Amino acid sequence: MINSAFHGVSVPHTAAQPLLELLKEVWDPLKAVLVLWSTDEVIIDELTKCYWHAINTLGPLFDPYIEPLVDMLCQCYEKHQYACLLESCAQGLLNIYSSEKPDLIAGMLQRLSNTTFLLFSRAMSDHPDIVQAFFFSPLVCSQAQPQIVYRRESNCKAVLRAAMTAITMQEYHTVKEVSRWLVEFIGHYPSSNTVEEAIASQFTFLITELLRGIGTASPSSTVEFLGDLFNPLCRMCPDQLGETLRATLATENFPTKHISRESKET
Repeated sequence: MINSAFHGVSVPHTAAQPLLELLKEVWDPLKAVLVLWSTDEVIIDELTKCYWHAINTLGPLFDPYIEPLVDMLCQCYEKHQYACLLESCAQGLLNIYSSEKPDLIAGMLQRLSNTTFLLFSRAMSDHPDIVQAFFFSPLVCSQAQPQIVYRRESNCKAVLRAAMTAITMQEYHTVKEVSRWLVEFIGHYPSSNTVEEAIASQFTFLITELLRGIGTASPSSTVEFLGDLFNPLCRMCPDQLGETLRATLATENFPTKHISRESKET
């Protein structure tokens, strides 16, 4: 019912005072719901939609609630890793506030990333929905405000390594989403020192995993996505790519025993 009060409402922000008063009245009850029903993903999903509709409807009038909302969502995600929380942060908060509140958004991304990496370290393959939502978040932000994602203190190396693991998962949509992020990420090389350092430190691993994915580790339907990643790498660092390919493909039966040495040399 509260969700419907904001959903579909189109009013000038200057005339949204009644809805602002409604938000003030329901803020604490909604916060209580977020805590008490945090184990129910359906309820959390509906609740994030409510916040999203309120932000869209109230515009700048919602600004005083942004910082506590970010903290609430991050705390909830730290306890329960739901894809809907990552999606709401990407689609709502990143799109609207990445330019207005870059430090807040950068901090949010850092908190979400740290929690996600802990989940990935235990069982990445069991959570394809989290993988897809996680890589969609920095993709949205890097397209809008790349300086937030690629600032010096960011965890680009860890995200890149997670991406390399994810592309060998046997799940089409996961590999597709991660490949989209990688194309965007590599596109900032070498203009971003952070991206350049991340790629340089893991270049051999990057090429090895791409080839392994193309060989047998990823679904055959994703070969085109993975192959497309070689185009920006060829433009950015052709000599290093050539040397790494020759060294990597020299390994017997890699990336698959079905390719002869002669074929690899051509």
